[in-house]
Amino acid sequence: MTKFLPFVYDKNGFFTNQKCFIITGDNVEFLTAFLNSSLFKYCFREDFPELQGRTRELSKIFFDKIPVLKVDKTINQDFKKLVMQIQNYSLNGLSTILPRFFRPVISFL
Repeated sequence: MTKFLPFVYDKNGFFTNQKCFIITGDNVEFLTAFLNSSLFKYCFREDFPELQGRTRELSKIFFDKIPVLKVDKTINQDFKKLVMQIQNYSLNGLSTILPRFFRPVISFL
């Protein structure tokens, strides 16, 4: 259950509990950017059932129905750089300068 639909790219191998999903495969950096995008939230938020307290149920059966653009390794590397920069800035309390990192993502779309 979540209110905010947060997704994190983990390169450090953190442990998680039963409330988190681990997604593996190719181009997970692009997928992280896509899942955190306003476009994803706008288009697919209603695909996840609403629960008590205006939270959403994130479950594999709902994710399986979402179409995701297939990207090549070059594009994925571009998104990996952006995702890492965004997470580093957020981790260091510099999230106020994040909007400038979204320009390359918007131009990609």
